[in-house]
Amino acid sequence: MDVPLETPIPTMWWRSVYASTNGFAYESLLDELAVEAGKGLLAFRREYLKDERLHKLIDKMEEVSGWKNRKKGEGCGVAITECFASTVGQVVKIYKATGGGVKIDQVWAVMDCGCYVNPDTVRAQVEGSDRLVYWVFSQWVSSGTLTAVAKGRSSRDEARMESPTVIYQATPAFNSSAHYGGRILFDQTGHLLVSTGERSSTVTRPQAQSMSSGLGKIVRVNTNGAPATDNPFAMQSSARPEIFSLGHRNPQGLALHPVTGDLWQSEHGPHGGGEINRVQAGRNYGWPDTAEVYGPYTNEEIVGEAFAPIREQVVIATKFGFNIQDETKAPKQTRRRSVNHYMETGVQSISSC
Repeated sequence: MDVPLETPIPTMWWRSVYASTNGFAYESLLDELAVEAGKGLLAFRREYLKDERLHKLIDKMEEVSGWKNRKKGEGCGVAITECFASTVGQVVKIYKATGGGVKIDQVWAVMDCGCYVNPDTVRAQVEGSDRLVYWVFSQWVSSGTLTAVAKGRSSRDEARMESPTVIYQATPAFNSSAHYGGRILFDQTGHLLVSTGERSSTVTRPQAQSMSSGLGKIVRVNTNGAPATDNPFAMQSSARPEIFSLGHRNPQGLALHPVTGDLWQSEHGPHGGGEINRVQAGRNYGWPDTAEVYGPYTNEEIVGEAFAPIREQVVIATKFGFNIQDETKAPKQTRRRSVNHYMETGVQSISSC
């Protein structure tokens, strides 16, 4: 049954799964068993729940709430719920209000989220205080358009973006409506990886090979847009310090391998040949001096070493997303670790190596 409750804590819509509803039943049962056994709520859980991660969670719950220093007459409740490889524990302190009724005094929450990519995102999701959003868009400037990265805070009602700020621009700008790249994700160190295109012009295409241009690159920046200090070209005065890899045409798919942490990337080919790359720091992937499927796109020879794509496909991919699929969870017909290649006509699986 639903019980209306007035609370000073800001709340929004609630969408949940079995863990929340079942968790209430589990924890209510554990409380009853603890009382019946004459043991403390956390002590009973420590004894009953034989898991090292849960024991560490309980230790932290005791620490932050001052559990062992509770005063006589203070009412405290606990709950521990596990879902999707993350575990959350809460301690609630309540008191009897003047005139009757129960009031919540304090709530302490502890979370073991397991593996994470960006701790700021986890903190924002748990505390509800940050609501930061990062996005890539094509920006008009005085000399044309460019690929830009911005961040802002979603309003509490999710109706608008507050304090939007551009934190990175892939310059130079150019008067073109094509090849912006535009994928963004966090790497395992909390930096932003952003793909940029070479703007689909014979004028700008060679800049995919230029170390002084932001076009045709994968760039790696901090959450304020500044270059990551450990980038491969950070110490080269002639190179833009944000460059992570170069020689890309129009990369519109990025994904991190969930086990190895490898960065995988997909991009449009010049003659309908989509390209899949395992991107490594400092490497040159050849565009435009070498190209996929049908051989060199130009007659020029590439300077230095270019790395061949993992897989080429002779197919037009006007909508190009990217994800990595676990073979143990794939449908029977695609029971292998694969890269999903999204197009207007459907999904095509490309096996990786």
